[in-house]
Amino acid sequence: DIHPNCAICGHLPPGETECPHESDRLQQAVEQAEHKWIDTWLTNVREWATNTAVAHVTNSFDSLRDRRKQEYRSHVSALPYYPQYAHYRGQPPPHIVHPSFLSALRQQVRIADDQLQRLIDEDWKACVRTYPKVLEYYYAQIDVSSPRD
Repeated sequence: DIHPNCAICGHLPPGETECPHESDRLQQAVEQAEHKWIDTWLTNVREWATNTAVAHVTNSFDSLRDRRKQEYRSHVSALPYYPQYAHYRGQPPPHIVHPSFLSALRQQVRIADDQLQRLIDEDWKACVRTYPKVLEYYYAQIDVSSPRD
């Protein structure tokens, strides 16, 4: 039976049916194809999982922040003289809101503002801390299958 010479070196070792160069080259080609496919696939998966996790965490935070803002609006709108304070953009005339009441109101609004910021910051930190679990969830959703022969 006649065998072809090595496609790489052009020779066939005496008494052999194939040259090791071809199997070495095949192994290199397989590794290159795997790396190309895996790198592309992993980049796509990572991008999908990251974008989906960011959207999830951001949506969760937005809901919490909206709730905090609503609670803040309810709280400050119930403060004495707040409607007048808001109507005059924080500068109601003294005959509308006495300066002593205005000073106390401003202090209460500052406290409420600070508390709102603190709570929003806490909510954001709590949401960011969920990234490991959220990413774990989305990575677990990935299904890898091989083609049928």
